[in-house]
Parts: sequence; C-alpha cells; structure tokens
Amino acid sequence: MSFLSNLFGGGGGNSPSLPALSTPESTISNSAILSALQNLYSGYQNASVAAPSQWETATDLYNQLANYQMSDYAYPVEDLTAAIKAQQDLAQQDYLKSMKSTLGAQGQLDSSYFTNLLSDYTKEQQSDYLSQYANILSANADRNYSAQQLVSGLKSTAASGLSGLGSLYNNLDLTNLMLPLNTYGAGMTDLYGLGTSESNRQYSAAMQQYEKDLQEYNDEQANKGNMIGSLGTLAGMAAGTFLFPGIGTALGGSLGGTASSLFGGSAASGSSLGSLLGGAGSTGTSDISSLLKYLNSSQGVSATPSADLSSIYRSNFQMPSLSSRYNASYGF
Repeated sequence: MSFLSNLFGGGGGNSPSLPALSTPESTISNSAILSALQNLYSGYQNASVAAPSQWETATDLYNQLANYQMSDYAYPVEDLTAAIKAQQDLAQQDYLKSMKSTLGAQGQLDSSYFTNLLSDYTKEQQSDYLSQYANILSANADRNYSAQQLVSGLKSTAASGLSGLGSLYNNLDLTNLMLPLNTYGAGMTDLYGLGTSESNRQYSAAMQQYEKDLQEYNDEQANKGNMIGSLGTLAGMAAGTFLFPGIGTALGGSLGGTASSLFGGSAASGSSLGSLLGGAGSTGTSDISSLLKYLNSSQGVSATPSADLSSIYRSNFQMPSLSSRYNASYGF
C-alpha cells in the first residue's frame, strides 16, 4: 500500500516555507562592497581638523601688541637732564681754567671782575639748561601723544586680530563637531539605505522562488487528488461491473467523490462515473473492452476496443495492474 501512502502525503513532501527577510546589517556584512564602504565610513567616526600652526603664531603676535604700554614709549627726561647738567659742569670747568689763566696773568684773579664774570657765566648755563629742559619736556609731550596713538592702534589691531582668530577657532570647533555627522553619519545612512534595498531585492527574488515552489506543490496536490478520484472511480467500476452491480453507483460515487474533494478534484466526476458503472453492470457488460465501449459511447467518445484499462492506469499513474492489486487485496 506504499503508493496510497505517497498519494495521501506520505511521500509528497511538505509545503515550502516563506523566506525570511534579512536585516540591512546582515546584508551589509555579507557583501564585500558594502562592508568595504562601512569600513571607509567608520574612519570618519572621530574625524577632526587641526588648527593651522600660523594661527598660533598670529595669536602670539597679537598678544604682544595688546600688551604694549605707554611706558614702553616714554621719553627719557631724567637721563637727558642729567646729561645736560654733566655737559654744563664740564663746560664750567673749562671756563674756569681759561679765566684763571687769563686773569692770573693780568693780576685780576681776586678782583670783583672775576667774580662778576663767573656769575654771568653761571646765569647763562642756567638759562641754557632751562631752555634745553623745556625742549625735552616738549619733545616728551609729543612723544607721549604719538605713543598713545600708536599703542591705541596696536591694541585695536590686536583686538581685531584676536577676535578674528577667535572666530576661526570657533568655526573650526563647529566643523569638528559636525564633521562626524556630515561624513560618518551621512555615509552610514546611505549605506543602511543600500543594505535595505539589497535585502528587499533578495527577499523579492526569494518570494518569486517561493511562489513558484508553492505553485508546484499545489499542482502536485491537485494531481494527487485527481489520482485518488480516479482510483475511487476504478474501485466503483470493479465493484459495479464484476462484483455487485447494484452497489457500483454508491461505491464509485463515494470513493471517487470523497477523494476528489479532498485533493481538489470534483465530487461530481466520481459520482457520475460511479452511476455509469452501475448502469454498465445492469446491462450485463462484464468484460473490460465492452465496458470501455459502453462508457465511451455514454460520454460521446469514440470507443477504443483495443484499450486495456489496467495498462492505461499503469501508463498514467505508474501503478501495478488492477487485477493483480485486487487479487492481492481480496484473495482472488
């Protein structure tokens, strides 16, 4: 009875299973190209841009300009006045030597004339000193004014330069903050999209194969149903023709109709053929060739007297001959 086991699902296999949808991550890991892209984008995960060394140099220079003070440009008033005093002292010494020599030769060294000359010379030195000192103070005022403008300009330049450098550093910090997102993040987003598209493509291809396998499975089950319906009809034929003509219709209809319905066939085909078998039995048709003639003529088909029912079923369903199977089953 192994052929019946195969017909009822014993050897027909199970229906195909739905394919599993792979994740984008697994698709990426299984693709050499996508994995290479993933490694490339991963290099930008902690990417950053270093500040140029020129910015540090400029920062140092601007800091020096910003630290300039007025004292760095002060006029050396005290040093200049001290130099004037020293120069006048030397000049006075030279004057005294000259006058003593001249007046000593004239015998007027102790006279009031010498005293008056020395007093006049001292007044001239004081006047000259005050004049030079006034010039020094005036020059110092001019220098302070120029220095004030210069320092003010230097500080303004330094402030502007440092502000510009601060903006550059701030923009660089923002760039470094957004760089991983704009490179690694954007790249990984595109890569995930590629992985999603590839996994969907693979799933669509697998679904096409699944639908093909499912159609083949359903066709196989339908063929089994038709085969079982034919076996039921054949059993009814044998019972109606050779055993009990009165029950041929019921047996053929029951076996053929039930089996056909279970496997996708038509119950009407089994019942109607069973009725024909019963009719054939009532007319006294008892041999296979006469039975085929009767069935074919009843269905409007040209008879084929040379056809052998057992060989027909062996040809179509690869089954043993009907007589040997029933002899084995019922002891005939």
